[in-house]
Amino acid sequence: MAWKTSLYPDRGRGLDVWATPLLFLSHGRERVAIGGQAGTFAVLEATTGAVAWSRDLVAGSAGHGLVGSAGFDGRSLYVPSAGEPSGVLALSPEDGAVRWKVSSGRPVYSSPAVGLGVLVYGEGALDGDLPEGAVVAISTVDGSELWRMETGAAVVASPAVVGEAVYAADRRGHLMAFRPGG
Repeated sequence: MAWKTSLYPDRGRGLDVWATPLLFLSHGRERVAIGGQAGTFAVLEATTGAVAWSRDLVAGSAGHGLVGSAGFDGRSLYVPSAGEPSGVLALSPEDGAVRWKVSSGRPVYSSPAVGLGVLVYGEGALDGDLPEGAVVAISTVDGSELWRMETGAAVVASPAVVGEAVYAADRRGHLMAFRPGG
């Protein structure tokens, strides 16, 4: 093992890290970005594990918080939140400053797909109101909503963007393809 670190003291509350770490370059240095159920998001040096910066972004709890993996487009880190408030935050990769945030009425468990100035994510709960869900596309510039498709079921899996098509799956087992504007 090269290194190991803890983002926060768990204190037996079951607040784990569910997200896949995101490896990215910042000023020529490899860094690792990761969030956890406690609502903390951190960027670490990939070679040493030293924390470059860490932010408490949302109120987390077991099964909520920052459970989806972040997205990155070379300009911003995009962090999905299933905690309070739920939605998506755009952060500066250098210091974690919040550039913009989009609040949603539903938790965001899916990891966002990013491309061509658009960020696509799914909304919906793991438990509770499962017939509610949506696939949402927003601008990476300011978080403004470009389009939304209500799916009738939670969308917790990460969407994929291929060319101009968006693919997503919902909790009812449906695979959906979207071709916005076409």
